[in-house]
Amino acid sequence: MEMINKEGIKGVRLLGEMVAIEIIIPEPYDVQAVDHLGNEIEGKFKTEFPIPTCGTVVQLGRDIKNKPIGYSVGETVLLPSGSYVKLEDPRIVAGELTEHDKESTGYIMTHYKNIAVVYT
Repeated sequence: MEMINKEGIKGVRLLGEMVAIEIIIPEPYDVQAVDHLGNEIEGKFKTEFPIPTCGTVVQLGRDIKNKPIGYSVGETVLLPSGSYVKLEDPRIVAGELTEHDKESTGYIMTHYKNIAVVYT
């Protein structure tokens, strides 16, 4: 099912001056396991899950759709370091998916002024 359309996230209506951002989740990678002294444990690896730092703007709230805010839907931005809220995938809210399904999409929402960096 296509989650993003020209209006934004299917099943979500953003109000006010909020922005929805789809989180770009870095690929997990394996690193050498170490013991409590910092020595590598031969043949043992652990999976690291990097913390996401950027995302793609997917929807603008109704009160900012025509404001000159410095970025637009489809652009990649640095995630704000605070003042954001996890925005649940609408399919999870509807009971179609669970939070752990690979098909679920990670979103956050924040006030448009919390976006400080746009990648060009």
